[in-house]
Amino acid sequence: MTAPQYFPIPAELETLALETIQKRVGALPVIQDGVSVTGALITTAMECLNAEFNKTLPVKSDPLGPGNESEGLDRCLERRLGSGAGACTTPVIDVLIRAGIAEPAEVLDKVRHTRRKGIRLVPSWTWHIASGPILAGDTNDSPFSWMSLCPICRAGVLTKVLGKQLYGIPRTDYIIECSSCGAKMIPVGDQFRLVSIAAIRDPLWKSFLDKTFAPDAWAAIAHKTSTGDSRRVPARPSVKSPAPAHAAPVQRLTGTSVSRLKDGSVAIPCESRIIYFKPVLLKHSGGIKNELFIKSQKTLQDLIDTPPYADIRDTVMDRYARYLSMKIGLVLSQLKARHDMFYLEFLNRWGDERYGTFMIEECAEADRSGVYLIVTEGKVYESGVCTTTFRRLVNQELGRVTPEACYRDHDGKRCRLNSLLSTGKSTSGLFVHCIDNAEERQKIADSVALSHPDQNS
Repeated sequence: MTAPQYFPIPAELETLALETIQKRVGALPVIQDGVSVTGALITTAMECLNAEFNKTLPVKSDPLGPGNESEGLDRCLERRLGSGAGACTTPVIDVLIRAGIAEPAEVLDKVRHTRRKGIRLVPSWTWHIASGPILAGDTNDSPFSWMSLCPICRAGVLTKVLGKQLYGIPRTDYIIECSSCGAKMIPVGDQFRLVSIAAIRDPLWKSFLDKTFAPDAWAAIAHKTSTGDSRRVPARPSVKSPAPAHAAPVQRLTGTSVSRLKDGSVAIPCESRIIYFKPVLLKHSGGIKNELFIKSQKTLQDLIDTPPYADIRDTVMDRYARYLSMKIGLVLSQLKARHDMFYLEFLNRWGDERYGTFMIEECAEADRSGVYLIVTEGKVYESGVCTTTFRRLVNQELGRVTPEACYRDHDGKRCRLNSLLSTGKSTSGLFVHCIDNAEERQKIADSVALSHPDQNS
């Protein structure tokens, strides 16, 4: 028999499984029969079960049986986590069953023609190599497949709670409750009615109170995204970082058109004279990248312990404490996938744009300093002073965005200008005016700013 292929559990499914266990069983690590059941034990057991064709394994291995057919979950855990992991098999199985992730099963022993005690991964918690972003319950095998994402807060998991009754609500066999915001629903035939929400004053979700929908309708509401979503996190004060040594802080300029000459230059009136800015060609390489922020290697704990994140630290500790040891990029990717807009609180204003990589083409102006403009759709968008060389400005700053530059401890201008020049290559361009005198250089930049005032401030 061929060895099983252990496809790593998708990050979304792993996060959801651990969150479900925390809600239905207890905070990890769970102490079960004197054994500490950790997240690593849970996810490894899920991967071992998922690797089997029928998603089922015997609980214990048969020491006298032939080959892989005699192997149980205990031996799989030992092979992957070490010799002591086999002793944790029964506690791990108990936690998986209590959380609804796995179920008891029987395995036919083809050698002895007997049945052995086994464990099966519930179909809605399985995955395969071609799986996209997974939310547990995406299959139709479970009547509660829509419960993977709360339609109220778009962050928690809906859980079936037995033996709990709500004051003033007719008695039901069970209720549905969100693990994050505490929203509650009751079954009405094959549909569900929202009877309690976290904030009654919220105009968006107040309209759904006492409404009854089928599970697929609630799922559609939970996963719907809209630019007009009033549940987006409130705007935060901008966080400024020190400007690079070779470039003065840029100013945003909008609204005024510029004159384009036959040679491609633009003419800008400055006081009593005209200043000409030459176009600089950019050499683009690679493709456009999305969600660059998820590549950051810092942990959530490292990030919130720094001053720029002091205003959200209490919220993080209250709502996302279980993620503190995880890399911040992975955490934010999970929040965004669940439509939890709190992920934007960690990023600067333009931290979730699309970026590219480019360098300056060889030209006479590349190794000069001076004033630069970024023009888009015939209007001046940005103006700034370059104190070293345009080559360094483009190649080391504007032309490349790092994952860390997407976060709120950076002011975001680098992200915005890179995105503008990368995604709008046909309508945007970089123009430069070379001048070595620092005082005169600043006068020109100030004059350009006065001629093209920022109308969006």
